Amino acid sequence: MFNLKDFIEEQSEGDTDWEIDLSPLLALMVTLIPVLLLQTSFATLQMLETTLPVLSDTVVEEPKDKNKINFDLKITVAESKDIKLLVNVNEKVIDTVDVKAAGNNFDLESFEKELIKIKEKYPKEVNAKLTPSDTMSYESIVTFLDVLRKPKKGKTFRFVDEKGQKLESEVLFPNIVFGNISE
Repeated sequence: MFNLKDFIEEQSEGDTDWEIDLSPLLALMVTLIPVLLLQTSFATLQMLETTLPVLSDTVVEEPKDKNKINFDLKITVAESKDIKLLVNVNEKVIDTVDVKAAGNNFDLESFEKELIKIKEKYPKEVNAKLTPSDTMSYESIVTFLDVLRKPKKGKTFRFVDEKGQKLESEVLFPNIVFGNISE
């Protein structure tokens, strides 16, 4: 019959001085710690300054300046690579320009010339609304943004600001809003 007490005594009579081999555990740690450190993302804090609307029950009306104009430049890009520029001033259509495609490509040189003409008429204005076609590639949109921001040739536009200071600018329309984001 099996006797547990005898079995334990037989086992304890042997060499009780045994060692645990920790080298596999150390090898695992040496490999695992650098891998985990490499996969860790370190947070970087940045501050983005924005103006938020204030919730109020009262309506604040801006004083209307007789010299201030309400300028709106709308640029629509069709799938046929034609570009349409629509200039609204004080909510009235002032100018409409169609830039036809050059073969299968956009005619960016003519587009830039038309933008320069508009900027020369309205040098203070910096806003434009771009409505690209649904099939327009990302690279084409970036190219349009580059053309809208700054002309290739270093052209400067001179104007007088509200304080009467004479200023120069090398940019066309750097504040670009996409017109079809909500569609």
